[in-house]
Amino acid sequence: MKIKKPFIVLLFFTLIIFITATGAYAILGDVNNDSIVNILDALMIARYYVGFNPVGFNIDNADVDCNNVITILDALIVARCYVKLIPCPTDCAGRWDQALYDQNVFGQ
Repeated sequence: MKIKKPFIVLLFFTLIIFITATGAYAILGDVNNDSIVNILDALMIARYYVGFNPVGFNIDNADVDCNNVITILDALIVARCYVKLIPCPTDCAGRWDQALYDQNVFGQ
């Protein structure tokens, strides 16, 4: 059975679109890759910060304050976001607003 060339081309582009759509979007703060940001992510960031090597830890999503360093503050931001005390960071392109965070945390 001969498969037509247009069908193969269509299948190829469909596969490329599927891979791009499912793998290219990362959620800042979702360090265990379960597609939600919750307290487990905050705990994993804290464990990483103190020197443990959590299984399944995605370091690319851990720097939620976008300062290029993973600290306990990143875990705190995720925890506070989870309980809806502060807005959740979306990406580093918009940069985390440190002044807004300080205002929400410290009332400054």
